Amino acid sequence: VATTLVPDGSAQPKVLMAAAVGASALSGRYARTRLAYEVLDSDGRRYGETEEVDAVTPLYTVAMRLRPGRYRLKVAAKDAEGRLGSVEHPFEVTTAPPDGLHVGGAMLFRDGLDGTPILLVDVPEAEREVGVHVFLHGPQRAAMDGVGANVEVTHVDDGVSRFNAPMAVTCDKVGTGCELDASLPTARWPVGRYRADITVLKNGAATARVSRAFEVVAVVRAEAPAASPTTTSAAPAFAPRSAVLDGVLSKATAYVETFATRAMSTVSEEHYVQAIVDSPIIDRSVALAWRDNPDESRKRTPGVAMRRQIAADMLMVKSDAGYLVPYRDVATVDGRPVKDRDARAMQLFTSGGAPSSATLKRITEEGARYNLGNVRRTVNVPTMGLLVLNPRHIGRFEFEMAGNETLDGVETSVVRFREKRGPTLIHTGRGDDVFSFGRLWLAADGSVRQSAFQIEERESGVRIRVDVAYRNVPALGLLLPVEMRETYTNVPGDRLRSIESRATYQNFRVFTVTTSEGAAEIR
Repeated sequence: VATTLVPDGSAQPKVLMAAAVGASALSGRYARTRLAYEVLDSDGRRYGETEEVDAVTPLYTVAMRLRPGRYRLKVAAKDAEGRLGSVEHPFEVTTAPPDGLHVGGAMLFRDGLDGTPILLVDVPEAEREVGVHVFLHGPQRAAMDGVGANVEVTHVDDGVSRFNAPMAVTCDKVGTGCELDASLPTARWPVGRYRADITVLKNGAATARVSRAFEVVAVVRAEAPAASPTTTSAAPAFAPRSAVLDGVLSKATAYVETFATRAMSTVSEEHYVQAIVDSPIIDRSVALAWRDNPDESRKRTPGVAMRRQIAADMLMVKSDAGYLVPYRDVATVDGRPVKDRDARAMQLFTSGGAPSSATLKRITEEGARYNLGNVRRTVNVPTMGLLVLNPRHIGRFEFEMAGNETLDGVETSVVRFREKRGPTLIHTGRGDDVFSFGRLWLAADGSVRQSAFQIEERESGVRIRVDVAYRNVPALGLLLPVEMRETYTNVPGDRLRSIESRATYQNFRVFTVTTSEGAAEIR
């Protein structure tokens, strides 16, 4: 593991933590891992809640805000083959000087295929180029005058200096936050232990020093038979399906087909709250609660950098391909009405026949443009998990029983799923496959009572999880989504923050189109 202090002038600066597990962390390949971590202060008190995650990633990252002091990060991991490992890592959060530079830690990274930085704990052998990055913060712009830096990298085992050069300095518009950068030509560096020593200069004189220890590690790449473009090697295959599991899936597939027909033309009111979060220790019941007063909708709570409320109608439409597609008809954003809303809905539902895929794509992107953050996403709809059980898709997935749980008094079978070949449900902006995984909670009649749909985009490292709860709506005789929660982490361009959302659904009904002379109305 590695930690990096990111000073920003606050009393609780950010600390970025990264955990690399196994050889996949160096090769950049997917690896399914169960991770748990906790942070303890110098008195042994746990800071915040212990987090447990399922990761399919070369590297797991998280950011926290911590008061100055000494801490220990404890990380435990279990890989797909059941192997266990754990590590403890001490680190310190320093106090910002009242009138000088607050120097953060050194971070290592490499550039992904799309140019976004990918964090490194250690460096894979023969890596062409590695970046080293240090964060600075000053109480005022003048503190940054005359700032410079130099980095020297030493091979610890033989005491040989491998690199020595100045670092570039880039400051933000305010001028109180700056970053130091240098590129290390690591391609020919031998395997071994290294230390990067960064000296921060003020008008040519040394004012602070930070170090970052790392290793250049040999990467073992086993020869594998050629695979088709639609095959993923994310993790070992699930166990063969049992007769019990086959029976559960058979009922669930039939349920999803019936659901698509019965839920078509239903509509609900959606209250959708999105927040950019810069600390995992927030009161989500407050941060993601709907506020009826528009003047309060954008007000931030501790740990929330930005907030948005979207009111919409969620309309269930069947596409020309036969899929049930939710259409988010946005009415207001932070209490402000959206232009041309009535015209869009009227065009969609009075055109006759099922909307084309192109039409639905345009509508989905129209709703997505109100999303917070810089992640292009259209998976934030409450029925994504149901697509896994669609007869056209289910053959591309592996399934495994994962126990039983009782939800609202109903006994359910928990079924894990993983997409094993393409074309996948989700694609990148370039059209590349993104493999999904997650869980479904299925009742004895095959009905879906809860879903957890997860993806991880390999190159950018962005992780997405969408959890949906279904409840019975007696007026319509259907189980429909009543709550959706989303989490987007490791976001390119701002990996210290996450995007979290909560949507609730109410006022369920069936929409109809009525016409009269010269007018039409949707109800």
